[in-house]
Amino acid sequence: MRMHRLYVAEPLSSPSELTLDGDTAHYLIKVLRVSVGQSLQLFNGDGVNYFAQVLELQKKSLLVNITDCECPNNEPSLAVSVAFSLFKAERVEWLLQKGTELGATEFVPIISQYTDGKNAQQLEKKQARWQQIIISACEQSGRAVVPVLQQSESFRDFLQTDSSDAKLLLHPYQSKKLSEFPLPLQRVTLLAGPEGGFSEAEVDEAKASGFRCLSLGPRILRAETAPLSALSIVMDQWS
Repeated sequence: MRMHRLYVAEPLSSPSELTLDGDTAHYLIKVLRVSVGQSLQLFNGDGVNYFAQVLELQKKSLLVNITDCECPNNEPSLAVSVAFSLFKAERVEWLLQKGTELGATEFVPIISQYTDGKNAQQLEKKQARWQQIIISACEQSGRAVVPVLQQSESFRDFLQTDSSDAKLLLHPYQSKKLSEFPLPLQRVTLLAGPEGGFSEAEVDEAKASGFRCLSLGPRILRAETAPLSALSIVMDQWS
């Protein structure tokens, strides 16, 4: 029988017993229809997988026995922050899901000059949904560390606070490839623009803040494709 893997917000330890209730219990009992004796894998974002067995089932809760734990060796050696100018909701969800699967450690939504202001206000209300998408991607991909989802901020505020070892601005009209950049020490930031790209003034401002332009090839990529492509390349060559 397939072992279900599930995120829980509670502190976890091994060995211990834990009562699960609320939405977590509803999902396990009503959706997954777990039974007494069934094995589960739990994680809460602390980097550890916990192995448990269902001891008791109630209508709205269940008791599990955590018997063992392990630290999976699947986190990248390099922390990669994906900063993206807000775009259409379904594309943001795709970026968060696939970016989590690929190993991103942080997502930073930003509001730039060509970000639709009305659209940005609507998207800011989706923070809880976006967090759940990231968690679900961790459940699916086997990650025991949940990437951080920052609150959206202005382009200028972001430039003033980012302190990565390598700051890469994804720009379609630059020729410099990743292999031409020195290997960073601990952290990389990938900065991607909206559908209309960054303005020339924003590109200049980013460069003045330490960002260097990175080319992803001769074709123009969509707003959600560019950061995922760059993330894949960074993970392959640097992590």
